Amino acid sequence: MRRGGRYRSVRLNPELPEELARIGRDSADPDILLTLTAGGNDLLDALAAGRKLETAVSLASRRFVDLVETVREELSRATLILS
Repeated sequence: MRRGGRYRSVRLNPELPEELARIGRDSADPDILLTLTAGGNDLLDALAAGRKLETAVSLASRRFVDLVETVREELSRATLILS
């Protein structure tokens, strides 16, 4: 990763693959740094709705794995920070 790069914050809906692909098209630099944070809203929604947290955690985990795999396909040279 080069020093002096640009910073841009983008909030995406991971259920829309075209939004993930957009990151790669919008950046001329394939060595992009991408932070992914997922699951927090899913867990809060489950608590508010009275659903089992075990089920919400399992679903959030599967979705996060799918998201990381999709990002790896679209941005193979990206550095990922996962949280």
